[in-house]
Amino acid sequence: AIINNSKSLLTQVIAEYRAQNYQGAESIAIEAYLENYEHVEAPIAEHDQQLMEQTEVMLREELRQMITDRVPIEQIEQHIAMINANLDRATQLLSQ
Repeated sequence: AIINNSKSLLTQVIAEYRAQNYQGAESIAIEAYLENYEHVEAPIAEHDQQLMEQTEVMLREELRQMITDRVPIEQIEQHIAMINANLDRATQLLSQ
């Protein structure tokens, strides 16, 4: 459920960013990490340390940097698609 929360928050990031509400997009991105993904890092790491670390950097650092840099929306969507693919992989690992 936590991972699904992260994914739905990331969908909101895209919507806010598209509306040029960059502050809102960043706040939601922070929430997706701090309030959600951070709670599943330890269990994900037990299965796949690299996946956990890669996803953390993508979510905590790269996404926020992209928002700060005001990159084209397509880049944000692409980056979030990659994060979501990692989150799906994590979901599979945790459900084993």
